[in-house]
Order: sequence, then structure tokens, then C-alpha cells
Amino acid sequence: IEQVGTPMELYEAPANKFVAQFIGQPQMNLLPASYFTGISGDAVDVGVRPEHLSIVESGTGSINGQVELIEALGNETLIHVCLTGTGEKVIVRQYQQPTIKVRDTVSINYDASLLHQFDVKGEAIR
Repeated sequence: IEQVGTPMELYEAPANKFVAQFIGQPQMNLLPASYFTGISGDAVDVGVRPEHLSIVESGTGSINGQVELIEALGNETLIHVCLTGTGEKVIVRQYQQPTIKVRDTVSINYDASLLHQFDVKGEAIR
């Protein structure tokens, strides 16, 4: 057992990277801490849920990449983005129809209050 709590407690405050990626579909995006500003010096990885990211006009966001796949699922759309320079991949969930296309260059913004920081052992930094 990695963590005890209600499903929402585990979803909103995972104790480690395993729990963070086990709960939720699609799973939490994990990226190196270097992609984010204002992160603890002990953080090695940062997790962010797909619905806590937003696609913005290219060059206006915090993270840049190219759209690889768009999954239109009716009530939501999953946008798969390959990040510029590293090949890291993230999934962005949005609830409106996208105006972008595969191979478009985009930027991604995030709400820093919704980021999950993890140390070298994969444990959450609170």
C-alpha cells in the first residue's frame, strides 16, 4: 500500500509518483522540474494533470511543443504534444473543440498552484 485515503484525496494530493500516475485517466504528466519556475530546489520531477494544462498561441506560453495527436472524444479533447528540444510528451485535456491541427506549434500554460513536486526518491514535496 503506497497511500491511504479517498480516491479524491489520492488524486489531489498523491504521496509519490506511483500514486500520482496510478490514479487518473489519462495519467498525470511528469516532467523534469527545469520546465517550471518557482519550484523547490529539492524537486526533480513535477507532475501536472492533463486538465490543469491549457493550450495557448505559440510563443505566448510557458512550455512550447508540437501537436502530435488530437483525440476528439465528444465531451473532451486530449491533445498530445511533443515538447520542443527534449522530445518529452504531455497530454492536455480541454473541454472545447480545438482550433489547432496535428503538427501545429503551440505553447502550454499551467497553474503553478496545481503542480505536484517530487524529490529524487519520487516522494511528494509538500
